Amino acid sequence: MTVSLATMRLEYNMWDQPAQSVCYSNWFSASGKNLTPLSLNDCSVCESLFTSAPTSTSANLPNNRKVVLVNVTDGESNSFTTMKIRQPGIFQNDLQLVRGYPEYTIDGENQENQLGPLEHVVFVIHGIGEAMWSKTENSMPSLITQANKLRLDIHKKLLTNCSPSSPPPARIEVLPILWYSTIHNASNDLMRTLNAVTLKSIPMLRSIANDVIIDVLMYQEPVFCATVLEFVTNKCNELWQMLRAKNASFDGEQVSICGHSLGSVIAWDILSLSDGNTNELSPKILNPKKIKLAFKPKCLFLMGSPVGLFLTLRNAHGAMNDFQFSSFPDLRTFNVINFSDPVSYRVEPLLLPKTFSDSNLPPPANVPSDNALASDGEHLHTKVANLSDSVDKGVTKGIQRLSMFGSMVSAGLAAKSLEGLGAAMTKSFADDGGGRSGKEDDKIAEATTTFKFPLGGLGNDRVDWALQKTAITPAYFTSLTAHTDYFSDTDVIKFLVKNIMPRQVEQGGECRG
Repeated sequence: MTVSLATMRLEYNMWDQPAQSVCYSNWFSASGKNLTPLSLNDCSVCESLFTSAPTSTSANLPNNRKVVLVNVTDGESNSFTTMKIRQPGIFQNDLQLVRGYPEYTIDGENQENQLGPLEHVVFVIHGIGEAMWSKTENSMPSLITQANKLRLDIHKKLLTNCSPSSPPPARIEVLPILWYSTIHNASNDLMRTLNAVTLKSIPMLRSIANDVIIDVLMYQEPVFCATVLEFVTNKCNELWQMLRAKNASFDGEQVSICGHSLGSVIAWDILSLSDGNTNELSPKILNPKKIKLAFKPKCLFLMGSPVGLFLTLRNAHGAMNDFQFSSFPDLRTFNVINFSDPVSYRVEPLLLPKTFSDSNLPPPANVPSDNALASDGEHLHTKVANLSDSVDKGVTKGIQRLSMFGSMVSAGLAAKSLEGLGAAMTKSFADDGGGRSGKEDDKIAEATTTFKFPLGGLGNDRVDWALQKTAITPAYFTSLTAHTDYFSDTDVIKFLVKNIMPRQVEQGGECRG
């Protein structure tokens, strides 16, 4: 942030937020812990009275107000003098005054001061509805609020992972990328027309349509899609260059991108277009070469992501076998899922051949939980559920094989010759394999036994990662908040830290530098 004394304005450097007015003041009215600055004129009168006490005991203020010296006695019979402003009117309370602003720290300041220099940056891209969540009268937290809270929680986690004798962990910066103004700009023709055609009845419901649902519809339009992608790309590049210039410790190599909801689709499309993909993996826009990141991110986090849905609708399945962003060979992709989130979709099935059977598809990998008793971070009820799924699949496969064997026996009994028996058995095997080629069978066998994907990155080959279900709360109850709670989830925060800075993850109670 930058404060201009010439204009008396506070401006935000790292994200788009309206500038705020600042003022000089050495006297404040106190209401509980909240302090409100007095005007310069009131401050001058109060300061004059304060310095002339006890010769003077009161002074007049504009609007029939008066500042007075008041003797107060506490519970231990100690007397001291304080100052109050008495306001006109029978029902007006006195305003307690405080001289000077007491020492204070903003939330997260102490943690940030304990950390080392900046090493890693996370760009967070919001999803649908930010135009609504950013309104001051809305109860939902905006992306700026969530990013500030996420930064604080990450720093607390880094410090918790370190022993006092260890070197301080490096700092992680979390920066929100706000693109909603590219669509929800009151000055553009489309929004003016939209407001004109919108009925004035049931305004709360209509605002959901105009501020939330419209984001998805507009992103399907090539012109607006290109505008959003270009804006987000340029903003990330601009902030990346700014951080490199202002932080000698930041070499620009350690960067992650985190997209939530539609923001995850935007993040995927930027990486795909930066990679030179103009096929089904990317949206069809004019001038795709304008979308080019200036840096190579290390991690891509998809939170509550419909990327799987978008790629399916683009008919990208056939183009994704063994897929990896060739321009970002070190990129690790994590698709973080909440089973109760209706907007979350899997990605791993798209990385497998189309002939891969759903019955062979393992569940997503588990995001380790801080509250789990097991050392691997897996809850007991999760282990039981996974075991049950494995048993069900084994029984189903056994029944299928018995059925196939029965069909072969029946075909053999019906055959009148050895040649007929061979033909019947060949047909049964072909029907069971679905007409797959030997190469496809090899891929499927390898995927079933290892289940590794280049998109997952070296050492982290899984792509789909799921938050573990609760043992008691029904999914339909948690679905109301599941899509918006990713950044406040303690397991997500630990997962981010572990994969962003694996060198500084807790090991033996100490932090490794």
